[in-house]
Amino acid sequence: MAYNGFITYNNTASSAYPLTMTAPPQITHPEVITEEYTIPGRNGKLYGVDSYQSSAQITISLALVADDTFTNQVSAYTVAYRQARQWLRGTGRLVISDAPDAFFEVQKVEIITDERLILRYGNLQAVFTVYPVEFLTSGETAIAAGTINNPGSEAAPLYKITGTGSGVLTVNGKTMSYTAAGVLYIDTRRFIAYDGSGNNKNNQLAGDYLNLILKPGENQVAATVGTLQIYPRWGVIL
Repeated sequence: MAYNGFITYNNTASSAYPLTMTAPPQITHPEVITEEYTIPGRNGKLYGVDSYQSSAQITISLALVADDTFTNQVSAYTVAYRQARQWLRGTGRLVISDAPDAFFEVQKVEIITDERLILRYGNLQAVFTVYPVEFLTSGETAIAAGTINNPGSEAAPLYKITGTGSGVLTVNGKTMSYTAAGVLYIDTRRFIAYDGSGNNKNNQLAGDYLNLILKPGENQVAATVGTLQIYPRWGVIL
């Protein structure tokens, strides 16, 4: 046990169990999926302009160190391990201790190895399957329209328009038309629009969601009707 880092999953730190990281996290980078075309008589393949990434995997090695107490003849190690198994389940948010300015969206988590060495000590490995972006926490804060500097890879923001009427949302010269009646959210990651009550408002839009993506570096964003707030959701593609 030498690395001494920790993780936080769904707002609970591994030290609560108590679990300590014994090695740096290992990331299996996602597969890049691109349409391939073969033309008879032509050397090599042709590839489409659009590509997509599968999920990534992060393997975390942990040591569980318990005290030597017993409760109703059950060891502290057993109690802690049971609690850890309940914790390392489902979906949520993963933060690694040496990068507290970022997080991963976990799609599932599995314990793949479990090795108890002595009464108080054992090792386990957990594999987190994650959306293929390391999100920066700064991307969760709403920012105003205007010049936006994206510090990461291409980002799929959430736009919030407050106002009433028909207008045009413009991002780097590309547009989407909209009609707002109070609050309108435009989610470019999920390709959906909705109002403040969560009702689907896709029929209030005209245009391509991909026109609203933020490129790395400087972006120009504006809306002609209503007050525009942008939750940039930026990060670095794995």
